[in-house]
Amino acid sequence: NTIGTVIADGWNMISLPLDVEDSYYKTLFPNAIDGTLFGFDGSYYSTDSIKTEEGYWLRFDGPEVVEIEGLEISMMELDLAPGWNMIGGPLCDLAISSVLDPGGIIIPGTLFGFDGSYFTEDTIEAGKGYWIRTNTTGTVTLDCSNTILAKGNERDAILADLTEFIKVEIEDASGNKQNLYFSGKLGDDVSIESYSLPPIPPSGLFDVRISGGYRLSESDEIEIKIQSKNYPLKVKMTGIRYGNKDGYLIKEFAGNVEVGERQITDGLEISINNDNVSLLKIQLGSILPTRFVLEQNFPNPFNPVTQINYGITEPNNVELIIFNVLGEQVMTLVNETKEAGYYNVDWNGTNNSGVKVGSGIYLYSLRTGNNFSVKKMILLK
Repeated sequence: NTIGTVIADGWNMISLPLDVEDSYYKTLFPNAIDGTLFGFDGSYYSTDSIKTEEGYWLRFDGPEVVEIEGLEISMMELDLAPGWNMIGGPLCDLAISSVLDPGGIIIPGTLFGFDGSYFTEDTIEAGKGYWIRTNTTGTVTLDCSNTILAKGNERDAILADLTEFIKVEIEDASGNKQNLYFSGKLGDDVSIESYSLPPIPPSGLFDVRISGGYRLSESDEIEIKIQSKNYPLKVKMTGIRYGNKDGYLIKEFAGNVEVGERQITDGLEISINNDNVSLLKIQLGSILPTRFVLEQNFPNPFNPVTQINYGITEPNNVELIIFNVLGEQVMTLVNETKEAGYYNVDWNGTNNSGVKVGSGIYLYSLRTGNNFSVKKMILLK
């Protein structure tokens, strides 16, 4: 028998549904990047051979279809550990609903695939690797003769009615996305563990999760951990119920340092431009700034456009002005009365006459009432 495994550029989750003479990964996948085969047994480990029944991470320089020959495996018994397991299946596409689980050890909703980001699956496809979570040690059977059909791929399957939860949609610049939910109550018949996420994927791959490793929290405030190499990130929240609550703020952290704070408006997308941001805190609070703030422009250095974010605590005249290093005014971005709130403005590297300025260091200052702040930016051409 021969299987054609579709490989994507970069990291893939793979498995082996055939008995083969040589299980060395470079024999099976000649174009795989050396030293990038990783299994999981409570933590990631490096290996050079692929075992049936197990799933692996493996990295490639480009997309391809890999054909592997071997003896068909139509049935597997998987000995699973408590918690997360990386698995593979036999030589068929098998619905999770047809997996024989006499001990009831599989936690519903925790079969995950990967296509640039984690997503919930309902079918184990031959040749692909998957995560699955169990509540205890036990054995499950994957048998191709068990013909219960899946309902079809239910990406990011919802196990409960989440309409009362606030939804947070996060997407990176490559289109990878994840939906998170918070500020609601699950029914007594649904476990929070059904909304847990697998271990974080290899470094650089897109991953966002609520602290603790979940995609859902019943709390009114959450922290979101971020892993991505493709900024800016788009963030949108829907389902905010203002009522007697003040609203929500989103705070950006690079390490332990807060580098930004913004108001969240229901359904309005915001952009996280700073690629050092690895943590977001979504907190109840006044939808108006609690302090005068001028943020560092981003990107910086920049060409041709950069964005400046600022916040003012009360209505006042606002002046946001660009200067050169000689102290000469280059561009007046804002000179008008503004209400208290958060604002952003772009500068495209032109002066007040609309003429492009040269490369170099520029200063930008924000003045309102008795508040004043100045920061430095670099224009590169």
